[in-house]
Amino acid sequence: MKEKKHDCYLEEYQKLVGRTVVSVGKNASAGEPPIYGLHFTGGCYATIQADEEGNGPGFLDIYIATPLTKEEKECISTTGKLPTPKS
Repeated sequence: MKEKKHDCYLEEYQKLVGRTVVSVGKNASAGEPPIYGLHFTGGCYATIQADEEGNGPGFLDIYIATPLTKEEKECISTTGKLPTPKS
């Protein structure tokens, strides 16, 4: 039987499950190419890069500003979404 390989891309992108894109942005430094990003609910953002090192095809680098709460984790595991924010 073949052993399953760990897929670090799936692990990284799993951080986005249940989140919603709320805005897109661009950060440009003088003389450098711009870095584009996606801002998600829950204090999460992702930068769109060429690869993990920024020099090859397709990698989404994800940052989470605040950890998910127990309620958020439970909601994601049962519904696949973050809970609706309380007003």
